[in-house]
Amino acid sequence: MLDLFAGSGIMGIEALSRGAAHVVAVEMTHSQARLVLHGYKALSLESKLTLYEKNALTLEKEELCAGAGFDLIYADPPFKDMEYPDLRSFWEWLNPGGVAVFEAPSRNLPAWVKESLEAGMVQVRRYGESSLVIYRG
Repeated sequence: MLDLFAGSGIMGIEALSRGAAHVVAVEMTHSQARLVLHGYKALSLESKLTLYEKNALTLEKEELCAGAGFDLIYADPPFKDMEYPDLRSFWEWLNPGGVAVFEAPSRNLPAWVKESLEAGMVQVRRYGESSLVIYRG
C-alpha cells in the first residue's frame, strides 16, 4: 500500500489490519512523519513501514518501489491548505487490478476528477465535505 500525504498514518495501519503486507508512507511535514513512525512503533508494526519524509507531488516511482507497483494507493492531500493537485499520474503506479482512492473536496471537485467521472474512469462517493475518488486499475 502507498499512503500519500500520510498525516497520522492511520490509513496505512488500517490497511495492515486488513491484510496489507507492507505500507510505504509519504509525509513531508517532519512532525507528522515522526507521528506516523511513533504510531507504527506503538503497535509493533514498524517492520511493515517504509516512511519517506518528502513531498508526495515530487516523488518518482523508482524512489519508492524499484519498478514494482502497489495494490492500493490512498491519498488525502491537505486540500484546505492548497489547490487540489492532479493525482492521475499515480494511477500508473498501480499493479493490475489495484485501486487508488483519493479524498477530494465535495463542494469543489477538481476539473480532472469531473473529467475522469464523465469518461467513466472513476467513481465518486460523497461523504459530507469530503468525497472519495475511486479508480480501479
